[in-house]
Amino acid sequence: MNYWTLASDPDRYRVLDEVRSEEEGWWFTAKSKPAVGDRVAIWKCKGSDDVRGVVAFGEGEFLTNQSCIHR
Repeated sequence: MNYWTLASDPDRYRVLDEVRSEEEGWWFTAKSKPAVGDRVAIWKCKGSDDVRGVVAFGEGEFLTNQSCIHR
């Protein structure tokens, strides 16, 4: 099992709304190849509000370049 951090730019994607409203969500990875069962931290990058950090933890069901994260 591996651990991953998936970063989200809040100026491009409403990550806080996503993690509050959904039990699972789809995340796209450009170069990483996580495996089924790997653990994931969702990181909110600094946006216009100057707040950043981990906003959710989960376990992944990973496909080629997209990931379904269960929180």
